[in-house]
Amino acid sequence: YTSQFYTVAIEEGAATSPFIIGGMQDNGTYMCLSSDPATPWATVGGGDGSYCAIPEGREFMLASTQQGKLFKAQVDDLGNVAQFERIDPDITVSYNFINQFVLDPATNNELYWAAGTKVYRNTDLAGIPYNNDYYEPDTTNWEVLSVAVGTARITALDISLAQPEALFYGTTSGRLYR
Repeated sequence: YTSQFYTVAIEEGAATSPFIIGGMQDNGTYMCLSSDPATPWATVGGGDGSYCAIPEGREFMLASTQQGKLFKAQVDDLGNVAQFERIDPDITVSYNFINQFVLDPATNNELYWAAGTKVYRNTDLAGIPYNNDYYEPDTTNWEVLSVAVGTARITALDISLAQPEALFYGTTSGRLYR
């Protein structure tokens, strides 16, 4: 009867869009499909729902689960997942249990991903094919960025639409970087 959202996101660039997505503790990822409050939300992901995003135009949606699993999926207007692909970078560092990512609001096609003391960037989300593979991540278009944080883990990422060339990231040491 009770659910707790870790994160919530609305469709990028569309202030009137009814599409909202949220990752819930122990209850997966759900998507709101209508501005009618009586319409039930659709389940679009499992596990511990985590960070999520909807690019403008809903060409795909992004949802992550515990331990850094990230998925790209096509979801129709009824909330049915038509196809999906696991797309987290194939790396050996440990992720945060609820691992941070941020979709670039200017391109809606690049993603920044925290992993330990590093930030990874996917330069072309739309270019990743769908294979409906839950277990093996497709590592297409990932690169590691050079960031300086010492030994602190990165725990927060954000990008401003007004200044999309600047990535902000915070760490376990309480410091904020740009």
